[in-house]
Amino acid sequence: MAHVLSHLANELHVPLLSFTALDPTLSSLQYPYFIQTAPNDVFQMTAIAEMISYFGWREVTAIFSDDDQSRNGITALGDKLAERRSRISYKAALPPDPTATRDEVIDALVKVKMMESRVIVLHTYSKTGRLVFDVAQTLKMMESGFYFTTSFRNYQVYSRSYYTSPTHSDSERKKAFLSRWNQLSNGSIGLNPYGLYAYDTVWMIAYAVKALLDQGGTISFSNDSNLSAMVEGTLNLGALSIFDGGKQLLNNILNTNMTGLTGPVRFNPDRSPIHPAYDVINVVGTRFRQIGYWSNYSGLSIVPPETLYTKPPNRSSSNQQLHSVAFPRDSPLAVDMSTAILTLSENGDLQRIHDKWLTKKACSSQSSDFESDQLQLKSFWGLFLVCGIACFLALLIYFCLTLHQFSRHFPEDSNLSSHGSSRSARLQTFLSFADDKKGESKGKSKRKRMDTTSSANGSNRIQNGHFPGEA
Repeated sequence: MAHVLSHLANELHVPLLSFTALDPTLSSLQYPYFIQTAPNDVFQMTAIAEMISYFGWREVTAIFSDDDQSRNGITALGDKLAERRSRISYKAALPPDPTATRDEVIDALVKVKMMESRVIVLHTYSKTGRLVFDVAQTLKMMESGFYFTTSFRNYQVYSRSYYTSPTHSDSERKKAFLSRWNQLSNGSIGLNPYGLYAYDTVWMIAYAVKALLDQGGTISFSNDSNLSAMVEGTLNLGALSIFDGGKQLLNNILNTNMTGLTGPVRFNPDRSPIHPAYDVINVVGTRFRQIGYWSNYSGLSIVPPETLYTKPPNRSSSNQQLHSVAFPRDSPLAVDMSTAILTLSENGDLQRIHDKWLTKKACSSQSSDFESDQLQLKSFWGLFLVCGIACFLALLIYFCLTLHQFSRHFPEDSNLSSHGSSRSARLQTFLSFADDKKGESKGKSKRKRMDTTSSANGSNRIQNGHFPGEA
C-alpha cells in the first residue's frame, strides 16, 4: 500500500509522511515526496544482526509475513548478517498479517523445529507474532535450546526471547506528555514508541505549513492534464489536483530542526531520521529486562546513546557491550537476580557502586628510586620481635621446669653446706643433672623405637602363621 500511495504522492506533489511504513526499498530517489519519520527496517535489522554477532550465533532461521515490508526487511537482515560472516539458513514465510491461520503457523514451525539452527528471527506484525509464540509454546519451542529475536512490531513476546524497540530519552517533556495522555485516556489507552513518532510527525507537519505561510506561500492546487483525461472508471482520478506549494513544503519538512518527544528531530542528507537507536530487551519469564542499547552511532552499548553522541564513535568489537548474567539452567534465582541487577542499573545505583569501589587511582608511589620499593630487614622487625619473645619464654619455661626437678632430687644444700661445698659445686651438680636428664630422654626415645619395632615384627609373624615358641 505504501508503494501505491507514494506513486500517487509523487504525481500530486503532496508530501507523504509515515512513521510505520518502514520498508527499506522506499527510497527517496524513487519516491521523493515520501518521508519516513521513524528509522526504517534497515537500522532495526542492523541492530538485530549486531546482536546476533555479539552472541556468537552464525546461523539463524527467519520467520516473516509474506508482504513487501517484511520480505524486504528480512532481505536487509541477510545482507547485514553476511557482512558479519553469518547467514539465514532457512526462511519460513507466513501469509500476510492478519490472514495467517493456526494450522499454517503450525506447519511452518514444525519445519523450523526440524532445522539445525535454534536461533529464530521473527519479523511480523503483532497478531501473527502472538500466534507464532502461542504455537511455539505448544510445540515446546519456548524451552531451553531455542532463542527468539523479534522486531518491536511483535509487542507480545515470551520467555527466552530478545527484541529491539526504538529508544527515546526520558525527557521532562516526554514525562509530562505521558502524564497528560494518561489523564485524558484514564489509563485505558497506552502508547508504544511509534505513538510518540506519530505525535512528533504531526508537529513536524504543523511547523512546515507555518513556515510555508510565513514565507509567503499559499495553499493552492492546479489541475493536471494527465489526470483530467482519466475521467472514466470508478476511481475518478480526474478530480485530483496538484499541490502548487508541494516542493516548498517538502523542503520545509526536510529542514525540520526541533526537539520532540522522541528527542532531536532532524533528517540526514539521505532523508533518514538522525540518531536511530533501539533498546535491546530480554524477556525472562513474564518480565522484561533491558540489557542494553543499539545506535547507528556506536553500536551495542550499556549506556544510553544520547550520552555517547558527545564522544568519538567507536564501533570496534571490543567496545560492543550488553548486560548479561550467568546462572545454572532453569535456576529459580535467575529471574529475581536479573531483575534486581536491572533495577540497580536503571536507577543509577550500579554505576554509583562502580564509581565508589572500582575507581582507578593513580599509584601512590611516584618515586623513581628503586631502593624505596624494596623490602628491607627493618621491615620485619615486628616479626622478629614476636619470634624472639616466644623463644625466650619457651627457654625460660624449660629452665624453670628443669630447676624445679633439680630441687626435688637435690634438696637445699644442708648436707652440702656442712661439708663445705661451694656454689660452684652446686652449679656443677646442676649441670650434671641436666646432662643426665638429656641422656635419659634420649634413652627413653631409643627404647620406645625398639619396642615399636619388636611389636611390629611380632605382628608380622603372627600374620604369617608363626607363633612364639615355635621352631
